[in-house]
Amino acid sequence: MSERTASLREVVYEPGQARRSAMDIWGEIFSEAWRARELTWRLFVRDLSARYRQSVLGYAWAIAPAIATTVLFVYLKSESFLLIRDPEGMPYPLYVLFGMTIWQLFTGGLTQTTQSLANAGNLIGKINFPREALIFSATGGVLFEFLLRVVLVAGVFIWYASRTGGVGLCWTVVFVPLLLIPLLLLTIGLGFVFSLLHAVVRDTATALTMALSLAFFLVPVIYPPPRFWPKVLVNDLNPVSALLTGCYELTVKGALERPLSVVMATVFALLVFFVGWRIFRLAQPLIAERV
Repeated sequence: MSERTASLREVVYEPGQARRSAMDIWGEIFSEAWRARELTWRLFVRDLSARYRQSVLGYAWAIAPAIATTVLFVYLKSESFLLIRDPEGMPYPLYVLFGMTIWQLFTGGLTQTTQSLANAGNLIGKINFPREALIFSATGGVLFEFLLRVVLVAGVFIWYASRTGGVGLCWTVVFVPLLLIPLLLLTIGLGFVFSLLHAVVRDTATALTMALSLAFFLVPVIYPPPRFWPKVLVNDLNPVSALLTGCYELTVKGALERPLSVVMATVFALLVFFVGWRIFRLAQPLIAERV
């Protein structure tokens, strides 16, 4: 561990100390997170290598769930078990794979960040370091797997383009990463809060997995975005659905059909991120006692 990450500034709070402005506090938070960037990178490399060290399929596990889910729902739809209309501008198998890639960025990130504090209990009790480094390193591992799935989606896009002469890909697809940023911030913000809950109540991860399994059917992953009331309202009020639908529309339609829902989801994601990080910082002195 380098001196940059080891020598963190010690802060002593005394009675009657003048309160600092919010900008000063956030400046210190960002500065401390930046100084711990090397530690975050080392934790990311450690967790990634440990995850696939003795795995037979290795990195293939990053894309296997998306492929299995796609094959399952394509089969169910083809056998008329699922009466789902075809999405516009994108073959159904490609649509499911596209949606699963974005959905797993959210669910995988939330699951990994929730368990990050509990998994590093020995490290937290022995070393003084910014605890959010664990959250960011867990997010880095999920981002790595997401990039592997993006390569798979791009390959399937090319395959369909060569087979059918085009998939209806629009140039606005270059703006999709701008919608993935608030989705990632929402994931990290929720991860800050749920990691604290999981450090105290270990049932949190199990309950979260169950909730995400049910939420999967409320997000337009296996079915196209709704077009009629009140399903449209449900889609707009769910920030994950709104951002996922926005990614789909920028990819094949060339414009956002409901930009207000995307703006609301982005604002909500930013609010969750900053509030979650602030709560995490306030609870940080108690983390070592609870983990």
